[in-house]
Amino acid sequence: MNSFKYFGGVPQKVLFDNMRTVTDGRDQGLVKWNARFAEFAAYYDFIPKACRPYRAKTKGKVERAIQYITDSFYIGTTFDSIEDLNRQVEGWLDRIGNRKSNDTTGISPQERWSEEN
Repeated sequence: MNSFKYFGGVPQKVLFDNMRTVTDGRDQGLVKWNARFAEFAAYYDFIPKACRPYRAKTKGKVERAIQYITDSFYIGTTFDSIEDLNRQVEGWLDRIGNRKSNDTTGISPQERWSEEN
């Protein structure tokens, strides 16, 4: 919800890892969405996409972003509340995180968002 607010909208599709809060596994290759998560996706009107199991290429796209935020922002950060942490990470994203060029595309999230807005 915070990311939708931050970007001022909801993307058409969102890629997720196969975590329990998102999926309840697969049935004959089809993703079984967690009921609560499915309600969330329906409410915000986006199409959820799950990484293919055992395919590091797609899973890495999700995990590398988390690792970058952890290493470049979170470690050593102190905060008084979740609201304080959210304010700090938004400032970091504006100053640093969204200005870094993506290793694959060579384009920063800030530039990509301007193109796709």
